[in-house]
Amino acid sequence: MKGKHHGIDFECLSQKCNGKYVGAYLLIFHHDQYTYVVKKSVGKTFSTQKEAEIKAMELAKHQIEKGLF
Repeated sequence: MKGKHHGIDFECLSQKCNGKYVGAYLLIFHHDQYTYVVKKSVGKTFSTQKEAEIKAMELAKHQIEKGLF
């Protein structure tokens, strides 16, 4: 799941681990000629892949709004 929030690109993903799903997100910044990528884990496990990606998207948007990378 990809998106853009307040001019910052983000990508949410999930990975299966021990029968559950772990969510993570990438924050992608473009500055001059460089591209910076910050990867963060949600820190919880979820029963469905969709649930993990939705939680990752919520946290990505929250981090962008707070400016805490």
